Amino acid sequence: VDLIGDTTYTNYALRLLRGNTGANATSQLVHRGTGLLDIITKEAADIAFSTDDEERLRITSDGKFGFGTHSPSNTIHMLAGGGSCVIELQRDSVNTTGNVGAINFTASDGHSVASIGAYGGGDNESAYINFKTTTAASANSPFTSTTERMKISADGYVSGNINVPAWFGQQDTA
Repeated sequence: VDLIGDTTYTNYALRLLRGNTGANATSQLVHRGTGLLDIITKEAADIAFSTDDEERLRITSDGKFGFGTHSPSNTIHMLAGGGSCVIELQRDSVNTTGNVGAINFTASDGHSVASIGAYGGGDNESAYINFKTTTAASANSPFTSTTERMKISADGYVSGNINVPAWFGQQDTA
């Protein structure tokens, strides 16, 4: 099915294709040009994506993303069984030092207020975890606008600017 909207692309501007190689043929939705490919539901309807006849992702009408769930309860909600609910951050080059990945927490103005990052340990086989916060957010960067407060080394040692309460490590008898 070819759709033509103007004279820019006279053969097609949007195409729905199905290959003719049998049951395993590829299907495609092809959009031409640099304009936005916009998928819209005009009413309060969800959008679902399925593979192998099973729903894998749902975007609800109120903007929540559900992976493995039909009814996400938070902005991003993942559901999987047996310990298989994993978020993976993978660097695409050999990691000897530097950032492997980070989770950045930002204020309403987009400035970073805290972050958790993994940094290469120098051998592409290890990393340390770095916890950062700030009292004066000024940019949206988990690397430059926050200050290291605590670090857990690859061998499990904790270090950093840690303000440990007196009760830390003691049993509460109250």
